[in-house]
Amino acid sequence: MAFLGWAFFQYGTGTITVGLERLQARSDFAGILQTTLFMPFLLVPGVTARPN
Repeated sequence: MAFLGWAFFQYGTGTITVGLERLQARSDFAGILQTTLFMPFLLVPGVTARPN
């Protein structure tokens, strides 16, 4: 679990930043909105999910 958190903050934030900058350059505000709204919903279940 700690590795997942470390990997996200080490590599994921840079990737998200690059992607959001590309969307901003294209003036794709719908893409920015969808990325920022749905990202927490994808991260939280992914981090908290565990096998039975």
